[in-house]
Amino acid sequence: MAIESSTTKTANWRRYVKDSIDSLSGGSTASAFIETTEGTFDLTNGGADDLTEADFTIPAGVKVFHVAFNDVSFDNTGLLACRLGHSAGTFLSSGYTGNAARISGTAATEGSATSYGRWAISTGAGNIWSGVVTFSLINETDNTWAWSGSSENGTASEFMAGHVSLGSSNELDAFRLLQSAGSNFDGGECRVLVENTAVSTGPKGDQGDAGVPGTAPTVTYITATDAAWAPAAGTTYIRFTAIGAGGGGGGCDGQGSATCATGGAGGGGGTASKQTSTIDATYALTIGAGGSGGASGANNGAAGGATTVVGSVGPGTNMNLSAGGGALGSGSTGSSGNSVPSSGLGGTSTGGDLNITGGAALDSTIVNGERGTLPLGGANTHFPADAQTTSNLAGTNASNPGTGGAGANTINTSTNRAGGDGADGIIIIEEW
Repeated sequence: MAIESSTTKTANWRRYVKDSIDSLSGGSTASAFIETTEGTFDLTNGGADDLTEADFTIPAGVKVFHVAFNDVSFDNTGLLACRLGHSAGTFLSSGYTGNAARISGTAATEGSATSYGRWAISTGAGNIWSGVVTFSLINETDNTWAWSGSSENGTASEFMAGHVSLGSSNELDAFRLLQSAGSNFDGGECRVLVENTAVSTGPKGDQGDAGVPGTAPTVTYITATDAAWAPAAGTTYIRFTAIGAGGGGGGCDGQGSATCATGGAGGGGGTASKQTSTIDATYALTIGAGGSGGASGANNGAAGGATTVVGSVGPGTNMNLSAGGGALGSGSTGSSGNSVPSSGLGGTSTGGDLNITGGAALDSTIVNGERGTLPLGGANTHFPADAQTTSNLAGTNASNPGTGGAGANTINTSTNRAGGDGADGIIIIEEW
């Protein structure tokens, strides 16, 4: 495994920014996000000694973090990229798997890299990028991290997704933003926000009402329908988070030499979440079924099913959540021209304190009979997309709960292929 050493940065080009808990919540609840101790990097270093990379410390125990960058540019050609670090200064420089795709009008291009996480297609020195990328820990055993996000450079949109394993004994402790060819940044800024893992009291109620007790909840993951699920004895607060099922990807109909067909991917399930101190005796829990992939040929996939939580009082008076499933990906017929088969939008939700639409799938593209981008199923609030098809294969089935299946792909062949299935939904229950 190839590594490179981190270079220590000095205080003259970093600014410490950390939001006060009291200023955000009046002293009752910790912020959901905490900025890293490096604060916001001025990538031009105040105009002196422009940086070649920007390093951020990632606190222990973090499972999700977000990288936001604005007006980032370089003084020479190269790609916007990232590396992950461990062991206080060891940055991984091999083993990355992922793609970046660029869409401008009806044209699309795609590229990948293994020595860093590739975040861009455009390489010109004049490109200026702004966007957000989210990283999620998807396997704690071998410290595998996945990322997905998007950016724009004024003339085109760029999308990126991938993953890398740090190794079983190498917990993530650093993130690096860099330029693939080692050129200097000559503009822009970057910040990293980590999701707060600290236990805190719940929301401050009107006129001094108590929040959720400051103890860790008992968490239960429900993956099968249960018509009469009962809370544990003594439960005083409960939070349900319902996530709809992912949509199925579209199939494809191959049309022979010099043609390409790529089915659309399925959308991610929506999320509905609600917390209450009014506890029903039982709850009817329904897990949405993942949408089936489209059959071989230009056949649409199926939409994901809704995941619901209905309390026994009423019924549904105290708790009535519905998290919609992701939309289907369309089928595709081989073409020698340009086309963008329709991928599924995310599911919508109702009944929660928070109702969040699921992630839309990444559209596939066909450019002059050649494959541009490959379809990537939609994600949701808790689970990253993990279904992306490679060339000339059937659509990949989604495995992460509530994520969309990939569309099928065929190029220069008359073979028909089926789309990938979306994953079933899930319900997460927290009891205090």
